[in-house]
Amino acid sequence: MKTLETEILMLERKLEDNLSEIEKREIRTKLEIKKQSLEQWINSKTQGSIIRSRTRWYDEGEKKTKYYFELEKRHFNSKTIRNLKIDNNITLNTDEEI
Repeated sequence: MKTLETEILMLERKLEDNLSEIEKREIRTKLEIKKQSLEQWINSKTQGSIIRSRTRWYDEGEKKTKYYFELEKRHFNSKTIRNLKIDNNITLNTDEEI
């Protein structure tokens, strides 16, 4: 994602230079392709987060990615075993012990 964002910024800066119309058209085409790739990547991450967050509703076109990531995190944390008591009141605390 960072690479795509960097490439988009570089292409946008190139458009500001004195270039011929043909060069600008090529850069705009590349820029549009990079932006579409970034949008697809974001949509993919959002869809995964929505599924993992087990949300009951989702409006198409809605971009509350942070909301879904937080829901996903909360569901993951609720399933995590932090302590495990075994015989003789021994408590295990670390992942390795559990």
